[in-house]
Amino acid sequence: MPRTLKEFFPEKDYAGRLALGLVLLVAGQLMTFYNGVVYSVLRWVFFIVAVVNYGMILYLYQRQKQEKINAREADSKPSETPEPKK
Repeated sequence: MPRTLKEFFPEKDYAGRLALGLVLLVAGQLMTFYNGVVYSVLRWVFFIVAVVNYGMILYLYQRQKQEKINAREADSKPSETPEPKK
């Protein structure tokens, strides 16, 4: 059983996070069938959480992409140390 949020949602589990966002959006839409202030507030809370979730997915994906680009540039960059003379 995971004890922290990071263990529950692995950083590179984009499919799980996308599914969670979809479930939140569907749950928010189901709140339209009920009348009342509580359901209206819950609908907006689900929507805001889904948007924040999708923002986190975008941020993590962009960070991973930038790390790959930086690693590729570091590998292709020649070493700056001069070779010893013989």
